[in-house]
Formats: sequence, C-alpha cells, structure tokens
Amino acid sequence: AWRTGPVRRPSLPRPGRAGYRDPPLRGDTVHSDPSRTLIERTEAYEVVGGEADARVVIVCEHASAGLPTGWTWPHGDERLLGTHWSYDIGAADVTRAFAQAFNAPAILGAYSRLLIDLNRGADDPTLVMKLSDGAIIPGNAKADANEIRTRIATYYRPYHDAIEAQIARAKAAGVQ
Repeated sequence: AWRTGPVRRPSLPRPGRAGYRDPPLRGDTVHSDPSRTLIERTEAYEVVGGEADARVVIVCEHASAGLPTGWTWPHGDERLLGTHWSYDIGAADVTRAFAQAFNAPAILGAYSRLLIDLNRGADDPTLVMKLSDGAIIPGNAKADANEIRTRIATYYRPYHDAIEAQIARAKAAGVQ
C-alpha cells in the first residue's frame, strides 16, 4: 500500500563530513561470507561473490562516489558529493545483498558517474557529463575527445570487459 504524508528520509553521512566512509569498493576488506568474497579488484571495478552457474550476473554501475587516486573534485563540484548525481546511494549494499542471496557474482563500478557514466554507451554524448543538476561540472567542462577516450580506456572498458568475462564464466559453467 502506498503511504501518504511526509516521507522521512534517513540522514546519510556525506563525503567530507564526519561519519562518512567511502563504500568498501576501494578498501582492503574481504568479506568472510564466501558468497561475498572479493574475486577481483582493479582501478575501475570490483567483482564479488558467487558461483559461475548462478544463472545471473549482477551489475552496479553507480556504486561509488569515489574518484581515482590523484583526482579531486574541482571547486564547485563538491555540492554533488553524496548526492544521486554522483552515485546511486545504497546501490552497492543492495548489489552485495543480491550477490549473497543468489550466490551470484556482482560487478561494481569503482568511481562516480560524474567521472564517467558506466551505464551509458561508449558513444553516448553524456558519457562524461558536462552539466548536472542544471549546473556546469567544472571537472568535466573541458574534457575533450582525448580525455574522454582516456576515461573510456581506463575506467569504462575494463568494467564492461569484467561483465563480459563473468558472462563467459557462466557460459563455461553450462549456463545459457
């Protein structure tokens, strides 16, 4: 049943504020639960959990608001940190829960969709967003074709290759 009236939203810590911890995509913790065991971690993504024959591969493109080592948010972009413009809040936890529930592999993107949106086609003009929430994103405003190609090669292509590898692993295990 639908609720009416005001919706209470939980107060979530935001990057740069007390209590915030980056999603565990780039940390060194490996879960003790075998279905949540880290299989692989790279610069661009993390693969966790499950059996190749699980009949499902779970993906989470917008798992993190993080940026690669050495990158910082330009002045003006901080307003987007911890918002749905930078990542899907809670999606990484839900993805891990599904991976555990289905004993299935999950691939999670390691960086903010503001760096590169893994949920777009490589030829999509919004792959590297220049505008968000009605304002220019200073960190992307001057991203030229060479910069976009670099981001595709460094972050986008490896993530999508990891998905293809998990699908190939499932097919090798007899999953159609």
